[in-house]
Amino acid sequence: MLENIKIENKNGEMVVSSREVAENFEKEHSKVLRTIQEKIEVSPILASPKYFIESTYTDKSNRQSKEYLMTRDGFSFLVMGFTGAKADEWKLRYIEAFNKMERHITKQLNDVKLEAQNKNAEARLKNAKVKEANFVLDTIEKYDLSSISKDLLVINALEVVLGENKLPRPKLEERYYTATEIGKELGISSKAVGSIAIQNNLKTSEYGIEVLDKSRYSNKQLPTFRYNEKGRQKIKELFEGGTL
Repeated sequence: MLENIKIENKNGEMVVSSREVAENFEKEHSKVLRTIQEKIEVSPILASPKYFIESTYTDKSNRQSKEYLMTRDGFSFLVMGFTGAKADEWKLRYIEAFNKMERHITKQLNDVKLEAQNKNAEARLKNAKVKEANFVLDTIEKYDLSSISKDLLVINALEVVLGENKLPRPKLEERYYTATEIGKELGISSKAVGSIAIQNNLKTSEYGIEVLDKSRYSNKQLPTFRYNEKGRQKIKELFEGGTL
């Protein structure tokens, strides 16, 4: 049974003790040691950790005694000379045990790789969020925005990094209108509304606020002026009175 077989993972290499092999194959451990040593003397390449690793264990007399840790290849090389139906049965059990341990090690390695990949992906996402937040915050210094717009940008930057809203958004006490909305009301283009505002110096805090809005032709956020009720009425008055 596989529970009687102890395959260990030693620095990523599957090994089994010569003591265990001797016990399961009903051999004297001293004879198994002698067989391994004789084979190493004939073929020194077998002294490589790829096959046999010399080690020690504490015996019943509390003394340090010699043993060998065998890799799959070392085990296969050794037991080729073991004959008989019972020996063949144990060979098959060990083959199955080695295969089981190999699958376990492979799964562990894959789990570690997956965890590393997930951590790298999380780190890249966090870096991207921080860059996006910094871009938003840089905008505050770049444009002459209203205090409300600045507050909103700070909140948006925090939301980008944290992934959720932690702060209440400031409420607009006034209704604000876009140039398009005012132009539609007056039957003129938004460009004409802008021209009226520029000619009469209406793009000030008295008549509205400057905010960031998505460009119609790209994903860039561009500053745009929103008119309050006073600004709307002033543009309407100038347009209808013909005083441009």
